[in-house]
Amino acid sequence: MRQKSFLSGLIEQPVPTLLKRGDEAFSTSDYDDAIHFYNRALEQERRSDPSSTEVAFLLHKIGVVLARQGDSFAAMNSFEEALQIRQEKLGPGSEDAAETTAQMTNVLDDIRKQAGVRERQFVRGKSVADDKSVEASLEIGQNLFEWGEYKEAEEVLKQCVDSMNANEKSSDSEKFQALCTLASLDRAQGKYDEAKALYLEALKTAKKMGEESEQVDMSIVNSIAGYAEILRKAGDLWQAEALHKKVRGMLLKANSTNEGDANETDIELQLAVSHTQLGCTVFDLKKYEEALDEHQSALQIRLDKLEFNDALVSESFNYCAETLCAMGHGVKALPLSMHAVDVRK
Repeated sequence: MRQKSFLSGLIEQPVPTLLKRGDEAFSTSDYDDAIHFYNRALEQERRSDPSSTEVAFLLHKIGVVLARQGDSFAAMNSFEEALQIRQEKLGPGSEDAAETTAQMTNVLDDIRKQAGVRERQFVRGKSVADDKSVEASLEIGQNLFEWGEYKEAEEVLKQCVDSMNANEKSSDSEKFQALCTLASLDRAQGKYDEAKALYLEALKTAKKMGEESEQVDMSIVNSIAGYAEILRKAGDLWQAEALHKKVRGMLLKANSTNEGDANETDIELQLAVSHTQLGCTVFDLKKYEEALDEHQSALQIRLDKLEFNDALVSESFNYCAETLCAMGHGVKALPLSMHAVDVRK
């Protein structure tokens, strides 16, 4: 029955039918089938209008399913794109935008747990007048962001950047960190135009920096990757592809430099993320063979470095299966999809 359900989904059906089947699967906690049918519906809606409210509706649904499956990072990506469309089409204060924002807040709690985020160091409304140093303000802003206190985080970080801009002797490294955090903050709220401008300013600041430590290098890598993801979601796929390839090259170089080092595993896991992001980008460009290579590379790293039941392993299995389906290899995709299900058990 499972195989029949999966293969029957490969045949294109009308969006209302796919949506109904997805809802039925979700109601019985059959999340693998639910996300399959929602994705098929999403592909059809994207062909009609890639930024329609129907696309946002399906992205929101996919985000909910991914969150139920424990794939918090993939869920966040889906909610981010849904929020951007809903804010542009319906307005930031719309009920639909608020609904997606609420879901993102819930997912952020899960991400914080997975990432081992520091304990809350700043209480809402607390004055920072006791310590006006840039370093302290940056620390407070980052902590507020980690805990989803977006409004106060933005206020603190903007004051931090303004202070550094007014001081010619301020640290470029600290300014770079503040700009990157602000860009990530805007991205999390679906403010992609603002985030793009901040990422570009951060990269300009990075170029001015003299001797860069390894830590700064990784920050620059993450900044470029974040900018590339915004471009991808905005439809600027060719530039996004070029930047993601640059990031992958930087990580490969860093990995070879740190071979045998304690940081090697962290860099390799970042490389898996880079392979995944590049794979998604070239998939959108319909370069399916390249996409499959990237997703398989990410899968191999994650299988080597993570537990089999890790959500990121499941994510890579799913991306490989999705790409094989797009290439017309539904039968080959089936075992990978089943592996993804096994991971979540």
